[in-house]
Amino acid sequence: MASWNVNGCDPPSSAAFYDTWLGLAHCPDVIIACLQEMCDLRSTDQLLTQHDEKWERAFKLSIPNNMELIDRDSLVGLGLFIFAKRATIKHVQTAHVKTGMRGRHGNKGAIGTRFFIGNHKHQVSVCVINCHLAAGQVNTSDRNADLAMIMRSMRFNELFFKDDDHHRAIKYTNPHEHDHVIVAGDLNYRLDGIDRDAACKLGRDGCVQDLLKHDQFRRQSIYLNHFVESEITFSPTYKYDPGTNVFDTSEKERVPSYCDRIIQMRNDHKDSMIKMVKYDSVPMMTLSDHKPILGHFEIDC
Repeated sequence: MASWNVNGCDPPSSAAFYDTWLGLAHCPDVIIACLQEMCDLRSTDQLLTQHDEKWERAFKLSIPNNMELIDRDSLVGLGLFIFAKRATIKHVQTAHVKTGMRGRHGNKGAIGTRFFIGNHKHQVSVCVINCHLAAGQVNTSDRNADLAMIMRSMRFNELFFKDDDHHRAIKYTNPHEHDHVIVAGDLNYRLDGIDRDAACKLGRDGCVQDLLKHDQFRRQSIYLNHFVESEITFSPTYKYDPGTNVFDTSEKERVPSYCDRIIQMRNDHKDSMIKMVKYDSVPMMTLSDHKPILGHFEIDC
């Protein structure tokens, strides 16, 4: 799966970028692309232009012929694209949660999808949520509240399946009821307690663990109690001067941070069924002020 805050940019034309970002060399069965800021969130254009159509066309130029677009959904600047090999997944559905302006506006929020993969006797339910949480260096509590609201409020249509004893029905209406939940996107958590120059130097030198000591997200109870994340080995994903690999030199001179993440909800009974085998960024892509990230998963089904 792949995630990127594109900062209102048009889709890149580089085939090599899509090969890397979408993991095409590994011949995936399912590709889920999560985009944030497909449009300028400050512009009235955000509700008028079908930015997701441009991205769909770009994806289709790179996606292998044995895969098809299963679903596409958008919420203001958020875009979710699901491609899969034919007959690989079923019961696909998407849902929205708005968190901007206390739930009244979709400039921040989430699009979720749920699907089932595997055969009838051994199928796995997966929920993937594309998030864009509250911005701002000091707004950690708002981000926590956004994430909690998304996990609590997202609703899918009910699905009922009988277990092996044919007497217990299970409904899959919220993320928590699925076997696996993956949250991706611009979670917007920043680094605290480190000045910009020190963070930039550590980022340039590849001192990832020294930077992560200052990561807001990994100190929050919502992360510690409910989520796990694979090891981060890449440089901060935000903020860069667009068109470069130079950390922000604008007037605000933001501290480099790991805003963009792919995390999993804790599920001690099911964790052995899904494994993240790669977690990385794509530093070669410089169009946006964020770097794209990717996560490759293997599911035992």
